[in-house]
Amino acid sequence: MSLILYLARVLSHEVPVKAGPNVDLTDAQKILAEQNRQREDKFADSWFQESNKEDILAKKFEEAMKKAKDTPATKPIRDFDLD
Repeated sequence: MSLILYLARVLSHEVPVKAGPNVDLTDAQKILAEQNRQREDKFADSWFQESNKEDILAKKFEEAMKKAKDTPATKPIRDFDLD
């Protein structure tokens, strides 16, 4: 059996040119307008949630209070109590 060794050296290297994004500059205004609209929508949604947070929390608290009044208060069972 014969053993063949290959020794290779890099003599030159050229980095391949990466293609840029496929965006037409005539559509840039539309793209920027769409991004602006999305930002405004997200801001409006967060503003609505923040402004109504107190009302939502108050409703959740009232529901929890009603639920707590309907169920009797019992002592929780611990694993230690079962022995």
